[in-house]
Amino acid sequence: MKGIILAGGSGTRLYPLTLVTSKPLPTWPDAVHRYLEALKADGFFD
Repeated sequence: MKGIILAGGSGTRLYPLTLVTSKPLPTWPDAVHRYLEALKADGFFD
């Protein structure tokens, strides 16, 4: 089964942090890793 991590949007709820930097997930340490591990635990492999 395939999984998708949605990471779009302008980041308005993160204002004023988004004035200086963009809002990609890798901004937070291990954020993507946690999502991938959760998907893997639920049977997603790709």
